[in-house]
Amino acid sequence: MSTKCNLNKACVLPFSHFNAYPMGDARACTMSGIFKDIDLNKVSIDEAFNSEEYKKLRSDMLSGIENDICKVCYNMENRNSESYRQKANNSYENEYGLKVEDLIVDIKEDGYLNPNFIKLDIRPSNICNFKCRTCSSEYSTRWIEEEREYNLSNGREFDESMYKTIEKSYGISDDSIINLKEIYIAGGESLYMTEMYKFLEGIKDKSKITLHIHTNLSLLKFKKYDIFELLKDFNTVNFFISCDGIGEIGEYIRTGFNWETFTKNVDKLLIMENVYPNFKHNFHFTSSILNIFHFFEFLEEMKKRKYVKTDSQIQFYPVRWPTYFNSINFNMKNEILEYYTSNINKIESIELKTQIQNFIDYVDKVDMEQDWQSLRNESGVDINAISTFKDMIDFGNKFNETNVPESLVYLKNILI
Repeated sequence: MSTKCNLNKACVLPFSHFNAYPMGDARACTMSGIFKDIDLNKVSIDEAFNSEEYKKLRSDMLSGIENDICKVCYNMENRNSESYRQKANNSYENEYGLKVEDLIVDIKEDGYLNPNFIKLDIRPSNICNFKCRTCSSEYSTRWIEEEREYNLSNGREFDESMYKTIEKSYGISDDSIINLKEIYIAGGESLYMTEMYKFLEGIKDKSKITLHIHTNLSLLKFKKYDIFELLKDFNTVNFFISCDGIGEIGEYIRTGFNWETFTKNVDKLLIMENVYPNFKHNFHFTSSILNIFHFFEFLEEMKKRKYVKTDSQIQFYPVRWPTYFNSINFNMKNEILEYYTSNINKIESIELKTQIQNFIDYVDKVDMEQDWQSLRNESGVDINAISTFKDMIDFGNKFNETNVPESLVYLKNILI
């Protein structure tokens, strides 16, 4: 490490972490920009870690320069907000006793660094057995046929190369994960991807690694693999279970979802958590116009079934994009605010209550008169959302032979 280093703008993640996506994109972390010179369809993660842009990011950080790839964090800091960079630095030091200085001992002047990953955030494939209405073919192969038909029926050009099944080994060597501490895997559907099983099976020392798996929990066995048997040797396994509704509402939002199968699998997971105390779980609820008035019913059902010990095990994620599923665009501000403000006191945990309050503030304060074309990547305002929503839902219902559930009366009013 050079004595001339200025680490005021440095972050531990570009020196020890990789964030990969099904279509071949890569980031330094989920908050960073995409590296334009990396295509994971052509190179391995080990090779991509030293692309020219990645090296430049590291060398800039060693010089105290704010690289645009990390502008989200630098902008937050300029507004006196705690950034993801600062949180990551603190987390590494508190959890692993590591600082940036410890990660750059062997770095070259140009930013070249042999991959020595502490954390990985990877999505090896878009293979999925569900077709959630707020998703797309980028993250679910089940969407490919419908997207093709939708584009063709609307007279749009259809580029077959953009709609494909992707499943590949990312090429992470044993030497690169000697000091690995944490893995996050998503998809696609994590438990439906062959490469995910091969990668996890090949890890030699699982006992020192915390594993986070994002899953719809629709299956517990895949080919030769028993999920629980494969994962039991990891230090900790966190199942992030995505579920957007109970009963017919959940089944409508997510083509392929079966409420009865889901509850049986959760029941089995609860049994296995008693066998393997390193297994833990929480639920991720993606809130859109499709289920905007369903959250507290979902919350009560999870409590009633004893699927959660505390509602801190439930995470609330409001959809901003696609904008035609973003609830703010449907002229229902007062109804939404009434529903959430009148029910928020039912929440016990500070974590979930904060998420709901942040959503209330977002709905209440977003500027609906803004120029959506220039600002759509900030708040999801879209003056064309309702017409697009009608078109998408109408086509989807015909294509999938589905109907809007009777309980979603407000949706039928929108679709008139």
